[in-house]
Amino acid sequence: MSKIADNTAPNPSRRGLHDLAAGVCAGVVGTAFGHPLDTVKVRLQTQGMVRSYTGMVDCFVKIVKQEGTSSLFRGIASPMLSLTILNAISFGTYGHIKAAMRTHLNDNKPLTHAHHVLAGAAVGALSTVVSTPFEMVKVRLQLDNVQEKRFKGSIHAARYLVREYGFTSLYAGFWVNTWREILFCALYFGVYETAKSSMRKAFYDLTGTDQQVVSILIAGGLSGMAGWFGSFPLDTVKSNIQGQTLTKPYKQSLRMHSVALAQYRAKGIVGLYSGVGPALAGALIVSVKRISAYECNL
Repeated sequence: MSKIADNTAPNPSRRGLHDLAAGVCAGVVGTAFGHPLDTVKVRLQTQGMVRSYTGMVDCFVKIVKQEGTSSLFRGIASPMLSLTILNAISFGTYGHIKAAMRTHLNDNKPLTHAHHVLAGAAVGALSTVVSTPFEMVKVRLQLDNVQEKRFKGSIHAARYLVREYGFTSLYAGFWVNTWREILFCALYFGVYETAKSSMRKAFYDLTGTDQQVVSILIAGGLSGMAGWFGSFPLDTVKSNIQGQTLTKPYKQSLRMHSVALAQYRAKGIVGLYSGVGPALAGALIVSVKRISAYECNL
């Protein structure tokens, strides 16, 4: 493996700017390709509250037939902005945390899988302050066409929520989203780094060449799917909390454990994984493009 070019420790002063620019590109690319599948996911996760779909394809077809193709992109402005910001923050923060870890190790040893997982978890914990209000607006817009179309767009939805229910309504599901972000980012970065390194070594052993691009693409897809599958029950709970009927003044009536228990009692473990199909399909497509946009801009 020593013969493979190692670019994991670039100049720290340049890495921060590269991570920021790469994160912005990754956020735009990932959202553009993944939002329709995310809309299907949210509809399936909350179908017990609104209407039933038999599966991913049925949900997709019904949305297009009954509401129009544009409905698949309802709420895209919120994640487009939030994921652009979050990816810039996340990739940049992840790079800085890894650099700090290397400094602590005196650059004598490579970072381990545990280091990457811990760095990812730290990124997730920091991300939730930004991601929660954007997730709330996105979910409300994605469910808006189900009963009545009230919102003209993301800004209108956010202003409506603040005006009618107060600023704190934007942070509905904050704690479940915090744990979701921590688990997702820990799995995402941990799996990505390990898979990329392992596959580069495997390709080199088999072919004698460093198949870095192929390794990045495969590792990107695997990391996205692992992150989503592992954190999906928490995402289901979050979607149901953020899609609940709000009261005035706003007070969160649904709790993480009660929603999870209700889903489990009603449908078993399958209930917590309603909508996992489009999530994994989206993760495969989006993560490959997102990580490609990130790595190509380094």
